[in-house]
Amino acid sequence: MAIWDIKERYKKARGNEIRGDRGVFGGGTPIPSTGNIIDYITISSTGNAADFGDMVLGRHGAAACSNSVRGLWGGGRVSPAYKDEMDVTTINSGGQAVDFGNLTDGRGNIAAGCNNHGGLNDGYQGYGARP
Repeated sequence: MAIWDIKERYKKARGNEIRGDRGVFGGGTPIPSTGNIIDYITISSTGNAADFGDMVLGRHGAAACSNSVRGLWGGGRVSPAYKDEMDVTTINSGGQAVDFGNLTDGRGNIAAGCNNHGGLNDGYQGYGARP
């Protein structure tokens, strides 16, 4: 890639022309049960969140990451157990999350990081069994 292509891509990324305009979040702890709701917002406008769909497994303390196409949740807790399930959804389409596989062990209150290419989950930052 030529240096001018890199500079042009940087300008587009800074101008939010590449990353998209939707923020998606899900899970949590509505009392008395664990939430499975996924909501979304349109970043470029003001207003309230709207219903996006449901997670496969309602839980709290899950790690989440995304690229511009898919969002992924992994681990979390459904009291009293830490979970190993992972859910994935397509950000621009809305709808139900689907099963994406399993972590090596149940973990909760964990962290995840991502870039536009993939995600990383560090199970050592949370509670539950260590890998």
